[in-house]
Amino acid sequence: MATNRELYVLSRRNQAAMARVEDLLIRDSAKVLTKAKDLPQQQLGAFLRLYTPGLIDRYGSISAAGALTYYNERYALYRAGLSRGVSARAAAAALEGATYAARIPSFNPTALAQGVINYGMTSFATGGYGQMERAVTSSLTRAVAGYNRDTILYNSALDPGVITVQRVAEADSCAFCQLMAFSSTRSASGSNLEVRTSQYAVDFHDRCRCSIETLYQGDSPIRPPYYDKFEESYTDATLEVGSSNTKDVLAAMRVAGGTN
Repeated sequence: MATNRELYVLSRRNQAAMARVEDLLIRDSAKVLTKAKDLPQQQLGAFLRLYTPGLIDRYGSISAAGALTYYNERYALYRAGLSRGVSARAAAAALEGATYAARIPSFNPTALAQGVINYGMTSFATGGYGQMERAVTSSLTRAVAGYNRDTILYNSALDPGVITVQRVAEADSCAFCQLMAFSSTRSASGSNLEVRTSQYAVDFHDRCRCSIETLYQGDSPIRPPYYDKFEESYTDATLEVGSSNTKDVLAAMRVAGGTN
């Protein structure tokens, strides 16, 4: 399956925006958490309850705004027929009527912060400040990236032209994200694995920069050039374990890639 150039470029831009927000969040989080370095456990809990919702809301809002920009650009491609390979005139004729206006859904940073706080407090109890800092910062990245992904998912569910969504992994993704890029079936030609699409988001992990991309009627899934390497790793792991069992294949891919 050939790469859809317009959608691929847009997805890379969206991932780059997510990465910039994550970098800013990590920098700011380190500064904030330094203030808690000498706090006892009870005061640390109060500190995290005070500051983590603000961090999530501040950077999550930036991430959601980036997702809204992405969605509007993506929708413009669809309306113009560029992503589907049809003429602008034919696209306009097929899409007569009301246009869809994307928007940012409501988020609850206080509720989202609870999991971050619990993880941080557990880490503090077992490993002290250093382990707590790493745990909180890492967990914050998932909460903030969720603003981007959930904004896209929210609008994809309401936009009548959308048929499905796709999780697109970055080039340096971990074994889990590489595995999630594909379904277990081959394309019609049998030469490649089918790219995975769905109506919902598969679980994401901390510091994950996989993006959610919207596919409209007539669009083909995005298959970045580096997916060839991902597929090679998947195929090698499948042959090694002698089955397509997800847990076994993932374990083999992690060993081959030198990750846990």
